[in-house]
Amino acid sequence: CGLLFSLLNVVEATYSIVATDADTRRVGGAGATCIPWGDVFDALYLSAPNRSVLHTQGLLLERNGTIVTTAVEMMQGGAAISDVMAKMRDLDSDSWNGFPTVELRQYGMANFDASKSHGGYTGESLQAIYDNLLQIKDTVQVDMGGDRNDEGANDSTKSGRYSFHAQGNVVAEGTVASLQDGFLDAGYEDNNDCDLADKLMAAMNMVIENGLGDTRCINNHGGVSATGAFLHIDNADGTELLHINKIGDGTFEPVEKLRQDYLKWRETKLCGETPKGIQESAAPPGPSARDTKALLFGSLAILVSIL
Repeated sequence: CGLLFSLLNVVEATYSIVATDADTRRVGGAGATCIPWGDVFDALYLSAPNRSVLHTQGLLLERNGTIVTTAVEMMQGGAAISDVMAKMRDLDSDSWNGFPTVELRQYGMANFDASKSHGGYTGESLQAIYDNLLQIKDTVQVDMGGDRNDEGANDSTKSGRYSFHAQGNVVAEGTVASLQDGFLDAGYEDNNDCDLADKLMAAMNMVIENGLGDTRCINNHGGVSATGAFLHIDNADGTELLHINKIGDGTFEPVEKLRQDYLKWRETKLCGETPKGIQESAAPPGPSARDTKALLFGSLAILVSIL
């Protein structure tokens, strides 16, 4: 019972991206995970509208715990990303199955700072715990991003408009790079209302276009990238511009469902046409109906043995 309780506090496989748009002062994020019937948005997303956005994954943090509430307070006060993450690590002093909990976290954050507007952290023991304790092989745990002021950034970030950070754990190699590539390569250059949404959706779609994602869902749920996925953007005044949250059991590709709902939402916006990078479904076929019962049992087994 103790091990099961501990495992249920770990996000299974998670890939996600956070981003900011300096022109509109919007912040947002998108992500997916392999927790059947799990709400990945509630598990990951934290924001201080008009200031910054943060995803917390890996070993889950209590949303009303000291680490999260302190981080949000610092974000609301305009603290630098390095200061927020340093404080989160400083407060993280527990252990989990012999590992320091701080080494099992993964964070990605973006804001509007002129000097450094993105950052991430991936705990050093994530790989070891998946390889050795949970016996999940051939996965990567990595984070990467782009600053709107980076010298080597492409036009969409070097323009001074966008900053982003992408991260993934227990994912196939290339998953996080696909998030980055999708974000950089897609979206409208001149549309101030929908670009951030375009870019976040394109980032998620690039993952399934490349047949990547959460290794456990790929192996145990018929090739889908995850069981649930979300896309969320906050306006500068704290109101929601967009919130789509697809929660499933592994019998369908949630990023494809996300894309379909996104395109319906876009019909009401002033973007003119379907954005580059998400024009067609790239989802691999999901499990057939006859496999559903077996997959539900498989989902339960994954929760017990992995989460």
